[in-house]
Amino acid sequence: MAVIQGRTREQLRQSVGYNLGAMRTSTASGGSTTTIVDNTIVAGGNDRFNGRWLVLQDADASTNDGLIRRVTDSSVSSNVFTLTFMPAASASVASPDTYEIWEDKFNPQRINDFINQAIIDATGHAY
Repeated sequence: MAVIQGRTREQLRQSVGYNLGAMRTSTASGGSTTTIVDNTIVAGGNDRFNGRWLVLQDADASTNDGLIRRVTDSSVSSNVFTLTFMPAASASVASPDTYEIWEDKFNPQRINDFINQAIIDATGHAY
């Protein structure tokens, strides 16, 4: 009997990002509706992530879960990495929310669209 494996869109999107070398994930240590503060990621210098894409993942799967935003500023001070993004999220980013940061040429919404299209194309062929 065939085994059907289930994966979430988040897991599929992250697999695509890892395989492209276009995405990394990390966990916020705090933030606000327009910032992520992270004291665990090795970030490089100021402005390194300007223009990149963020996908927010709420630890409690509330209002920010899956929101896609654009980084407008990134800075490092005393081993604390801060990302500023637009537009504002519905709720403040808090610990232990996770996030994905994507290279600017890989819009995560497009990756989601490709995943949706693959699911539509496979429906009927696999079931």
